[in-house]
Amino acid sequence: MVAGARNLLESNIPQLPKFDLPRLSKPELPTILELLKPKIPKVTELPKPELSKVPEFPKPELPKFNVPEFPKLELPKVPELPKFPELPKPD
Repeated sequence: MVAGARNLLESNIPQLPKFDLPRLSKPELPTILELLKPKIPKVTELPKPELSKVPEFPKPELPKFNVPEFPKLELPKVPELPKFPELPKPD
């Protein structure tokens, strides 16, 4: 049954006409040296714009506040620890 169906399908396939197309020529590839050379465009120098001077303003005077002075606190002195004699280093 499968073979009969296959024969039916294959017998109804139309044959497409063959076209004779001319062969395409190979494009010329750039050489390795041409690929390695970077193409950098020349940059023209632009004129520098003149900047206007920034006006200088006088320094503002800050108002003085009456802040009372606090007495300086002294930290209590820590007694020195007694020094121990140095022990000999083991060999």
